[in-house]
Amino acid sequence: MRTNSSTSFVKVFACFALLLAMSAALARADVRIQMKDGSIWKGDVGAAVDAVFNMRGVNTTITGRLTKITDLYIEVDGKIAGIDRRQIIMRSDLVALKTSADAKAAEPVAARNPELAAPDAGRAGKGAIKSSSGPGVFFMPMEGTVGFEFRHEEIEKLAAEADKYGPHQILVLRINSPGGLVIEGEDIHRTISEVRKRHRVVAWIEEAISGGCAAAICCDEIYFMTEGTAGSVTMFSGTTAATGAQLQAWLKTLGDWMEEGGRSRYIAEAMINAPKLLSYDKDPVTGAVTFYNTLQGKYVLSDAKENLTFNATNAVHCGFAQGIADTTDELAKLLDLPKWNELGDGVGRKISEDWLRTAKQAQDDIPKIINRINTAGIGRDQAETIGRLISLYQDLIQWRKKAERIAEMMFGVPDIETLEFNIEELRRQLARLRGR
Repeated sequence: MRTNSSTSFVKVFACFALLLAMSAALARADVRIQMKDGSIWKGDVGAAVDAVFNMRGVNTTITGRLTKITDLYIEVDGKIAGIDRRQIIMRSDLVALKTSADAKAAEPVAARNPELAAPDAGRAGKGAIKSSSGPGVFFMPMEGTVGFEFRHEEIEKLAAEADKYGPHQILVLRINSPGGLVIEGEDIHRTISEVRKRHRVVAWIEEAISGGCAAAICCDEIYFMTEGTAGSVTMFSGTTAATGAQLQAWLKTLGDWMEEGGRSRYIAEAMINAPKLLSYDKDPVTGAVTFYNTLQGKYVLSDAKENLTFNATNAVHCGFAQGIADTTDELAKLLDLPKWNELGDGVGRKISEDWLRTAKQAQDDIPKIINRINTAGIGRDQAETIGRLISLYQDLIQWRKKAERIAEMMFGVPDIETLEFNIEELRRQLARLRGR
């Protein structure tokens, strides 16, 4: 009997498709996550899960979609106590993981909250820019003193550009900072916490000391350059390290920030206050890390002689950081990207360059303006002096608007209301002179 070639091809193709499906199913089943108690969860990225993890010493549950699995951590996009959140969970903090009975839990945050999908609230995905070059990052160097060159405003601008491409973009902040103002650190924490609700925020550390480190721990993930350092987050009152109630408040604040990122608050305490001890044990099989605020652990990070400062090696070994990269291509691999691809035509670099240029100009111009105010009356009559002062005060108002903290904290420029009051007083003096 003759065999119909078309029918045979259909049968062969159907068998081949079945084999592919079986292979895919087997591949999915090969993904395993082991808990501290030895139990194993099997599944795949995209599965609806209930994850129990340790947060601030309390077992917390997030129900949602498993979006990423690495050797060090998992990522779940879901709800904690009814609040939408994208949570990084270090494997060492993972208590239990099971497949969720709630099928809707696998829906991404954007599906549950369309207003997070695009800048226009309620229009999920509409008008979002599509990248023709594949997945990539929004990259921005964050350099200089926190509060002066290193500010939350630039992070907000970068996030606004990422919003144009829809949710779940990767924002990489390359940090090179010796520290700075605590008040700006609080603004940076607030900004990054909001951005993390819709994007993945990554710190790439060259140097992150004091306020620079406080900014880094607010991010979802931390990566180091080979010679990178991070830590010593001391709060100063004037030129003296904070003590008493002020110190206790800062220990609590930074500890809370550390735990929000799935890291131990003991790390924050050792970074702030030298007498605080820090050590850890690491399970040789699972890699799970247990921190102690004593020296009982096998690996000692802080022995009460000085504030904790990580290098790249011990940061990765204890799980504080997720990897080491010296180039953008190396970082792309750690981020599970096929290549380094900056989206938005390098908009993050431009945002950074524009502000650094403005900050430098402010630091050059403001002291010159103050000096001109102090010498405004030399060689001029009274009316000419008043006119000159009015113009100089108006220049200070413009710098107050463009670079508020540089003007105020670095050079002691009064607030805008005070400057405007001075201008009005000068105008009244000028009117009296002309009315004589």
